[in-house]
Amino acid sequence: MWRLGLIGHPVAQSFSPQYFKAKFEALGLSDWDYQAFDLPHIDDFESWWHSQKGLVAVNVTIPHKQTVLAYCQNLSDDVKAIGAANLIIQSEQDPLSFNAFNTDHSGFSKALKETWDYPFQKALVLGSGGSSKAIQYALTQLNIPFEVGSRSALGEHYQNLSLKAYDLIINCTPYGLPSQWEALSLPYDELGPQQHFFDLNYHGITPSMQKCMDHGAQACNGLSMLQHQADFAWKLIKANRSNYFK
Repeated sequence: MWRLGLIGHPVAQSFSPQYFKAKFEALGLSDWDYQAFDLPHIDDFESWWHSQKGLVAVNVTIPHKQTVLAYCQNLSDDVKAIGAANLIIQSEQDPLSFNAFNTDHSGFSKALKETWDYPFQKALVLGSGGSSKAIQYALTQLNIPFEVGSRSALGEHYQNLSLKAYDLIINCTPYGLPSQWEALSLPYDELGPQQHFFDLNYHGITPSMQKCMDHGAQACNGLSMLQHQADFAWKLIKANRSNYFK
């Protein structure tokens, strides 16, 4: 039995296990499984990994996308540029070596293009963690100018931000997770029909999305981004562990 997994905290309501298990079934891969591991800390990452029989790769989510890099011997070019990873694959040649990848940026880019065929002039990225860094990288690749608003710089709330200058606003914060089901504190009355709100959280219509739509803005959640990044991750796993697919 070969295994994939997800590490992060919290992970109880993660989309990934059901998505990959459905993929395995569709592909006839009865010897593969996927499990979510709720790890508040990864200080013991290497010994934890080697205690998991048959583990080949893990997706990485909040809050480990940046700290996990300390345990990886090989970083892809996009991980080096972003400074965060959402996929760790054990080396095919050396089981004591880990390779870090990032598919968040490509998943976001594909989802954004599919959702809105729109020539964005300027984006506002809310949050400054690992997901935010991937989104910033994607926006750079898409030639969309952007600014970053973080709670560390602005305090707990974003109420003092002006939204008028942005036609794309991206929520990379935990506001909208089931464990933090509340709206961002934003000046929503500045929003209008030409503005677009992309919430990386994917559990339905988040409170922030609803407030944006109530004020005339267009909004979508991160479900399609998640699906695309998972597909990109699967391709990388197959390419890097080709011995399992012969």
